[in-house]
Amino acid sequence: MPLFKAAAVVALILSLGNVAQHTFFADEALDYNYDAYKDTYDDPEVAYKQVSSALMMLSEGINKSQDQVVRDSVKVEPVRVMKE
Repeated sequence: MPLFKAAAVVALILSLGNVAQHTFFADEALDYNYDAYKDTYDDPEVAYKQVSSALMMLSEGINKSQDQVVRDSVKVEPVRVMKE
């Protein structure tokens, strides 16, 4: 239990530090330089296909891991019967 209390204190201190940082530096404007951004693909169709393919692979991986968790949790072990 002391470990959880220590972790909670650290989380609280970090949260308060972030709040203080945003409070002190809230007046500074964010500098976005849109001219420095560069497209990685010239053809939007190619970019769409790449993103779509990556998302499909991610989805399949998530589904496989969820199926594995279900199979692991439903694993049935044989019951031993004691003979008298």
